[in-house]
Amino acid sequence: MKKFISVIIALLMLFALMAPAASAVTEERLPIVYIRGNGETIYGPDGKPVGARLEDMLGGEEEGIAGVDKDTIVEAAVNIILPLLTEGLIFDKWDTYGRAIYDEISPLFKNAALDSEGNSPEGVGVSQKRLEESEARSKADTKYYNLYDYEFCFDWRLSPYDHVDRLDEYIQNIKKATGKSQVCIYVRCFGGSLAMAYLEKYGSKKDVARVMFTDVLSNGTAVVSDAFSGKVEFEAAYVQRYLGQLEQCDALNVGQGFTLTGLANEIVFKTLDLFTKTGTADMLLDGVEGLYEKLYKSLLPALCFATGIATQVNYWTCVYEKDFDAALDVMFGSKEAQEAYPGVLRKIKEYREKVTSKLPELYKTFSEDYGIRIGVSAKYGYMNVPFIESVHDMTDSLVSVKDAAFGVTCADISTVLSDKDLAGVDEKYISADKKINTSTCLFPETTWVIKNAHHDCWELSDTIGLLFLRSKDMTVDSYAQYPAFMRFYEETRTFEPLTTENCEDYEWYSLAEEKPTTESILVSMMRWFKMIFELLTKLFKGELDLGSLLSM
Repeated sequence: MKKFISVIIALLMLFALMAPAASAVTEERLPIVYIRGNGETIYGPDGKPVGARLEDMLGGEEEGIAGVDKDTIVEAAVNIILPLLTEGLIFDKWDTYGRAIYDEISPLFKNAALDSEGNSPEGVGVSQKRLEESEARSKADTKYYNLYDYEFCFDWRLSPYDHVDRLDEYIQNIKKATGKSQVCIYVRCFGGSLAMAYLEKYGSKKDVARVMFTDVLSNGTAVVSDAFSGKVEFEAAYVQRYLGQLEQCDALNVGQGFTLTGLANEIVFKTLDLFTKTGTADMLLDGVEGLYEKLYKSLLPALCFATGIATQVNYWTCVYEKDFDAALDVMFGSKEAQEAYPGVLRKIKEYREKVTSKLPELYKTFSEDYGIRIGVSAKYGYMNVPFIESVHDMTDSLVSVKDAAFGVTCADISTVLSDKDLAGVDEKYISADKKINTSTCLFPETTWVIKNAHHDCWELSDTIGLLFLRSKDMTVDSYAQYPAFMRFYEETRTFEPLTTENCEDYEWYSLAEEKPTTESILVSMMRWFKMIFELLTKLFKGELDLGSLLSM
């Protein structure tokens, strides 16, 4: 009898604990349209993947970059570097160097670039099988409505407005198949730009009940905006910090951002480490900065057009409004570029006019006029890539938290918020490390910020997103285990609420501030000479050729 009573009491206690959480939100299961970023593989006419993503171009793939074998890549690199050394640096002749870069690189990425009208070359695009599977899924009722049940497949290189009509048809199919009057939308990364274009054109139909924006670039990202507008900064200390970040990413096996691979990465890493600690990097970067300022308006567009990035309209959705005119001048300032890509320019300007120039008012229209409940999830704990002016921003390795979290007030990567930023603010909006203030963002009650999570780490974001999209009224106060600020542990893929006890930064955060010691310089020199000795040994033994540098 006592055992029976104990069971009853335990069940009552469990019910009592669950009741507040259950009553905190009102569940409403609706189909979820999942729109991811640039993860969709682009294939060429030969059926091989096209290295269209920025990380593919700079990091390469196992079979090479853009499906091109490594020997061809090495040959192109030599053809670029030799004129740089002989004609440029020695004789200061740069007139034809931009054209030389374009001529050597553009054949490697011919399928990645869009044509003059901003369309994909014939035979290039996402898998037809994937498109057909996505279309067929939209016409079926999955009943349970999980996060990935209805994944909209699209060519992320194109303008978001090239897809909005098909996305609307996709949603109408889902409504018809499920009998639901509305759907929810979950977007990641580049998917945010497509969601914004769709809602700008079709949001007034009120087919969408809730949207979860996760790590989106639709509010701009400095990696693209600074680069396109020529905002580059050369500081050796931040290279050193970035090297520490890359070491950690490599150890955790998460997306590294923009790096080389294999032995080439090791050579660059250890050489930069040595140069930074000995002060050589500062002298070299001073020279590079002077050279860049002299040449960026010719070399930068040549590189971006050669790789196809400048023509991929969706990258332009990441350019801040304040940088747009400067970016257009850098990339399309020449008459030749304007005449070569009239359709690309038209589509770039269309998105700017309809979306970029109207942020953040559009979000208020979606929320207040269209009745769409908006949730936001963003990450931080990583630095931006070095060599851009916004290197001080806190990011998830790709997009800064202030952009992804729709206008939070945040400190630079090495600092905390000032007393002025914290004065009079409810503690629930202040992160335990005093780096983030969400009270200033557009949707403070439905904005979750996750510390020490890479852009490619999706588990916690998906968990919060699914909870939000399945409820009518979930906020940062609804669940004790999911407050506004969370801490992610990438080693174990676990998480917990962010507190003063677990809010420490990654160790490499302090590398930019640390002054090299005699010991650290000696260690760096030993690592570098050891690497060179091993490299030379392999070369003499015939175990290494230039083409294999990218794969070892």
